[in-house]
Amino acid sequence: MLAGLAPELAETFVSVASDLALVIDLDGTIRSVAVSGKAAVGLEHDWVGRHWADTVTIESRPKVAQMLRDVNLAGVTRRRQVNHPGVQGTDVPVAYAVIRLGDRGPLLAVGHDQRPLAEIQQRFMKSQLQMERDVLRRRQADSRYRRLFQAVPDAVLVLDATTHRIVEANSASATLLGGVAEGLPGRVLGDLLELSARPSLVELLAAARDASAPIEFRTRLSADGPLLDLSVTPIRSEDSRQLLVRIREVDLAPPAGDGAIRPIRPQMDTEPGAGA
Repeated sequence: MLAGLAPELAETFVSVASDLALVIDLDGTIRSVAVSGKAAVGLEHDWVGRHWADTVTIESRPKVAQMLRDVNLAGVTRRRQVNHPGVQGTDVPVAYAVIRLGDRGPLLAVGHDQRPLAEIQQRFMKSQLQMERDVLRRRQADSRYRRLFQAVPDAVLVLDATTHRIVEANSASATLLGGVAEGLPGRVLGDLLELSARPSLVELLAAARDASAPIEFRTRLSADGPLLDLSVTPIRSEDSRQLLVRIREVDLAPPAGDGAIRPIRPQMDTEPGAGA
């Protein structure tokens, strides 16, 4: 009974649950083809009277032969993907499952067009490759940045703009601040400066966080320590806000013909006798 309804069943499968359905004799000859509109695009499906294996690419023919053997033994097969030659030279992947209608057939091969899935997989692979290239570029840029960061002769710190904790410190900053570069990250910059200067430092770092240009000021590490010029520049990224702090020790030796020290404003501390 089912054998006589095979073409109608094929049409029903296509309209309800598949993209392509073939009615096939037990020897593999195609007797009927039902194709949905989207699967018909780019697919040559004038296959009636041809052996199923002749409608697929050479590398897919063993899969067709295996499905025909499996369905004759068990009455049903698992889904397998084969490729049909496309009308524009591009193979069309279709995943088929085959069932036998009755003891003597015929066979019904129900197929799903795999092109949408293949396109998604291709896009995913391209995205993965692009991500890997981006990661490699970021690593290379980060490596160059770190080499330059350590090579700068001035003391340079990177601070968290909110907590004012040191994120990174180069070796020159460790020498100036009396420590080692590895021991500075995590410490609050104000804790390294003279106690009386800390409130003003906090205020100036807060102002620098939203500034459009570097903010410069002068302070000391301790009451009898060297006079330091600090230049603070905001660094903005997508996920964080940081401050780049450059520190230079002030050379108090007056240049020839000029006994004054150039003032830096806002000024937290000034050497006695320095002019404005």
